[in-house]
Amino acid sequence: MSLSTWLALFGGFGGAITLLYLLRLRRRRVEVPFGPLWARVLTEKQTTSLFKVLKNLLSLLLQLAVLGLVLTAIANPQWTGDGQVAEASVHEIEPSHTLLVVDTSASMATRDDGEHDRMTEARSAAQRVVDAMRPGQVVMLARMDRDVSLLTDWSSDREALAAAIATLSAHDTATSLGPVLTFAEAALRGLQNAEVVLVTDRELPPPSPETQADLQLRALPVGPGKRTKNLAIVDFSVRSHLGNQLRWALHYTLRNTSDQKVKVAVSLYVTPRAKRAPASTL
Repeated sequence: MSLSTWLALFGGFGGAITLLYLLRLRRRRVEVPFGPLWARVLTEKQTTSLFKVLKNLLSLLLQLAVLGLVLTAIANPQWTGDGQVAEASVHEIEPSHTLLVVDTSASMATRDDGEHDRMTEARSAAQRVVDAMRPGQVVMLARMDRDVSLLTDWSSDREALAAAIATLSAHDTATSLGPVLTFAEAALRGLQNAEVVLVTDRELPPPSPETQADLQLRALPVGPGKRTKNLAIVDFSVRSHLGNQLRWALHYTLRNTSDQKVKVAVSLYVTPRAKRAPASTL
C-alpha cells in the first residue's frame, strides 16, 4: 500500500470516527415523583465541562491511533533508510515448464546388473525430477520409443505425475529421437523458462548442439553410461513340425545393431516354473 493510499484511508475512516464524536447525545427524559429530585437534575454539569471534553478527546485519539495501527499493518511497510514508508515489494514467482521425456524403447529392458533393468532406473530418475519441482514449475510427462506419447498435461500435482511415472514400461520397439524433438518444439513454443529433460540409456544418436541449446535439452543417463551392443529378437514363431506332428518347430531371428560380431547365448523357457532348456550358441 502506498503512502497516499494510506493517508486517504486514514482520512476517510478518521473523519467518520470524528463525526460520530461531534454528535451531541440527546438528554434522557427523567420523571421524578417529587420536587427535591429536580434540584439534583438541574445541578448536573454541562457536557462542555473540562473533564467531559478531555475524556471525549482522549477516547477519540485512542480510536484514531487504533485505526492508524490497523491501516499500517495492512500496508505492510518496509524501511528504506530515508524515513519514508515504502510500498511492500511482492516477490513474483516466475513460471517454468519442464517437458520430461522417458525412453521406453526395447533397450530399456536390459538388466545390466542382473537385478534391476534400466526402466527401473529411469522411473527413479524421473521421480527425482518431480520431487525437485520448484514453486511455479509445471511438468509434462511423455514417453519415447518409435514415436512420442503424451502421458500427462502440464501439471504441478506431484501425486498425479508420480502415478503416471509408475505406469512406464519398456516396449519392444526401437528409439526415434526425431518425433520427440518435433513435439518439444511445438509444446514449448512461447513458454517461459522451458526445458526438455530426457531420461535415456543413450542408445540413440545424440542431437546436434544447436538443437540442445534451442530446446534447453539435458539428458539424465541410466544404464552403463556408454552405448552397448544391442541385440533384438525381430521374429519369433512356434508351429508344428512338418515331418512329425508330435514335434514342434521354433523359428526366431536375431538382429545385431552394432557393426561388430557378437557371440550370444539364447535360452528358451518352456514351463511355468521357468525350467531352463539347454542354451545354443550363435
